[in-house]
Amino acid sequence: NWIKKYNLKIPVKVVAFRCEESSAFGRATIGSSLSTGSIKDSELAKLKNVNG
Repeated sequence: NWIKKYNLKIPVKVVAFRCEESSAFGRATIGSSLSTGSIKDSELAKLKNVNG
């Protein structure tokens, strides 16, 4: 792999988020928004799906 080939000393983390564009809660990308801190807990607490 190219990290070993070029002797790079960088941390690599890979994260996969499922259903990032789901409209069940009226907002897309909830998982990545949580991981980056771009959604506040207060906003998250207000989200409801169609069943409440």
